[in-house]
Amino acid sequence: MIHLKRRVVWFASGAATLLGVFVAALSVLPRISISASNPVDPVDPFSASFPIANNGLIPIRDVRARIRLGRVLTGGYSPIPGFVSNYEGRGGFRRPEWEIHYLRKNEKLTIRTAGLFTLGPGPSLGDDDIAIAVSFRPLLLPFQREKVFRFIVRQRTDGNFYWYSGIPNP
Repeated sequence: MIHLKRRVVWFASGAATLLGVFVAALSVLPRISISASNPVDPVDPFSASFPIANNGLIPIRDVRARIRLGRVLTGGYSPIPGFVSNYEGRGGFRRPEWEIHYLRKNEKLTIRTAGLFTLGPGPSLGDDDIAIAVSFRPLLLPFQREKVFRFIVRQRTDGNFYWYSGIPNP
């Protein structure tokens, strides 16, 4: 009976230790967040900026951001019912200033999309669905990670455009 109690205590202690190590590792991993600012020109949704922040405890390196288009509709066209955007792959639109080498704790990289997309005279945007993919390497770790954040733009009744954060894709 005493051996059984010792084994149960040993097993419970080992499980609690493993759980503690796992939780500690999760707290150290990088946490990337992206938000959308209101467009500088309220009728041009691509005049907005998207600050990317490293909210984790450890710095990250080899930071690269890409914009991936899911759906861009001009005014007068309706979204296809049941359409699901796919942001898989490594492609996307990029600029050299979106590729930095190091991002410390609580440091930000701001993506400015002004002038990246233009429609020309006549058409206006109706519905956009984009994603910003951020690839990075946690400091002292050999693997590269990528997080994809979805944003949807909607035109409100006042005629101005606003970006809304969608569900982050894995």
